[in-house]
Amino acid sequence: SMESQELLDALKAQKVTHQRIADELDIDRTAVTKMLNKKRKVQASELPKLVKLLKSFEGAESARQATPLQEQHDESTLSAYVSVVRLPTFGGMGGGGTGEGAIETALVPRQLIEDSLHGKPDDFMLVDCRGDSMKPLLLHGDQVLVDLRDRNPIQGGPFALRFQDGYVIKNVEVLHKEKKLRVFPSNPEYREEIYGENEIEGQLEIVGRPVWFARQL
Repeated sequence: SMESQELLDALKAQKVTHQRIADELDIDRTAVTKMLNKKRKVQASELPKLVKLLKSFEGAESARQATPLQEQHDESTLSAYVSVVRLPTFGGMGGGGTGEGAIETALVPRQLIEDSLHGKPDDFMLVDCRGDSMKPLLLHGDQVLVDLRDRNPIQGGPFALRFQDGYVIKNVEVLHKEKKLRVFPSNPEYREEIYGENEIEGQLEIVGRPVWFARQL
């Protein structure tokens, strides 16, 4: 695991060009330059792609742990799991998590990713939940798997969101007549927010839709 800035520094050390990073993230080269110069934060949806890009340059060595997984588990066990990026800090269900800190990965059943959700490991991100604004749907301590491909709120429901002050998990609904976005909790003790079209860009990023969760009994 490494911090986001260390990840960018590692890409620099591998002499990965700005254009190569831009192509991987599907963004403008200027945005990459700002990101590498600490004038733009790495977005949640970009983390898995950057990790994948770094591994493609460093090879398997970049993914080694202090004790290699191959020495911790037998081959049949490892083949049943895939590695998914885990969001640093947490997704708030009340106050937001900053998303800053060490970038980690976690093992998730291959069958869940490939067969049930029809995706690849870098299509998803694990997020730890904190707070009570989404109960009873999601509880403090739950861990959700977010599908980074699904960021269209036309079909409403819970989404992982990134605001300027951090990451949260909230329900999202499109108000078609008003051309606005309603962001609201499941817990009625918390208030909702309404955003106009011109207020969303720069203030609110839809990271992805939670599609699976784990809960400790």
